[in-house]
Amino acid sequence: MWRDRDDRINLADGKIAKKLRNAFVSDHCRAVWTVLPDTVDIMRLEDAVIAIAPEHATAWNGRKMAPYCEPVELVDATIARLRLDPRQRAAIDRQHERFMKFKTTGLIVA
Repeated sequence: MWRDRDDRINLADGKIAKKLRNAFVSDHCRAVWTVLPDTVDIMRLEDAVIAIAPEHATAWNGRKMAPYCEPVELVDATIARLRLDPRQRAAIDRQHERFMKFKTTGLIVA
């Protein structure tokens, strides 16, 4: 699930990670969305929605927060459902390792 889409060196691993991420979202995430015309001023729309939202729904705005812990059990459940083979699991592990190195150093690791 940890993928840098601009990283052409590890494109094959990134495709496997994207497959896992898409499946994870399908398995465990929910969202509501609507299509907006390209002419909509998104920033103005966002400001208008925040202005009418109850305070408890916007309390997070402007605050920094600690990153969430990785939902390891849910990721593992999706990997099991997809029946990823050892080669695909190794690709996921490499992507995760690259992400963790980037997270701690800020440098993309080739």
